[in-house]
Amino acid sequence: MRILLTGGGTGGHTIPIVAVVQELRRRRKDLKLFWLGDDHPEERAARENNIPFQKIACGKFRRYFSFWNLIDFFKIPAGIFQSFFLVLGFKPRVVFSKGGYVSLPVVIAAWLARKKIIVHESDAVPGLANRIASRLASKVLLGFNAHSAETLSVKSLPGKYIFTGNPVRRKILKGDPVKAREFFHLSKDKPTILAMGGSQGARFINELISRSLPKLSEYQIIHLTGVNTASAIARPFRLEESPELVEGRRSPPASPEAKRWRAGNLISTENHYRFCSYLDVAKMALAYVACDLVISRAGANTLAEIAARGLPSILIPLPSAASDHQFANAKIFEKRGASIVLEQKDLTSRKLVSLITSLLKNPNQLETMSKKAKSLAKFDAARKIASEILKK
Repeated sequence: MRILLTGGGTGGHTIPIVAVVQELRRRRKDLKLFWLGDDHPEERAARENNIPFQKIACGKFRRYFSFWNLIDFFKIPAGIFQSFFLVLGFKPRVVFSKGGYVSLPVVIAAWLARKKIIVHESDAVPGLANRIASRLASKVLLGFNAHSAETLSVKSLPGKYIFTGNPVRRKILKGDPVKAREFFHLSKDKPTILAMGGSQGARFINELISRSLPKLSEYQIIHLTGVNTASAIARPFRLEESPELVEGRRSPPASPEAKRWRAGNLISTENHYRFCSYLDVAKMALAYVACDLVISRAGANTLAEIAARGLPSILIPLPSAASDHQFANAKIFEKRGASIVLEQKDLTSRKLVSLITSLLKNPNQLETMSKKAKSLAKFDAARKIASEILKK
């Protein structure tokens, strides 16, 4: 059976494809997969999962004035033309799209080639690419039920839209607490905070955590910065940089402690602080199992993982996210009692520290939030999506 995959541009569009592929391969041994997209991060994900990959021309529509919008506008028809012949050559039985600007030329080409198209929308408010793709798709699978349904006018086309939830990679659920403490050099007697900004990092969250560190010394912090902003965080703390953290720069002689962290792409500055630019899925599982509280953006993939791990969270939605979808995602978790939402425009380090301290000194509230988060998890999402893809 041949399945064409498309989607990417960010980890939020790429990581769920990997989760679905893992379930597809578990159920069918005769699969032939092919992934069409842009380069990073989907090309890396395809390579790591042994999926043939082809880069196509694709244009990103920016919701602000940019000269690149004009250039990218002409990339879309080129991408459709290129994808059309790749679709004809691969002859897939179904095309599975995870969304993102890279997916639109492929979906349009698949529709022109009269191929079955299945789209999955992760966010509470669908992105532009998926709003267009949903009109061409045979089925649209939803990560959030009522909110996505309302935007896509589900009521007018019953049966086409199916609530599946958002898939989570199996390895995310396999972190071992003992190994996590060993890997991050953590004490089991102190609460641990995991702070992160999504697959691309978040400069605002990084700077906020940096300013808050002196007042959080009684807690342990794992700070996932994102590769693009690693050097900016390293500078004020005078960290000893490893080659993996800041590419293209020669690192100074490393201390014994820095050498211990280098294998994990980590550097420690103080006893309570652990800095990392990127964690693969196995190490991310360790970070989740080690922490008592998460501070994060509100991308759908991150929320799915937080829910699956049953973690209480402080969510800081990205204010520039398309259609404010992160705020909509976060509010669903807040209304269910799983998270507390803080808007970036009103947020200071003092306010963040006060909330963190209040939560970590209130284990009953943390336990309640943890249970509420777990109730939002959809552990069978990958199975449901795979079933729809494999249906004849």
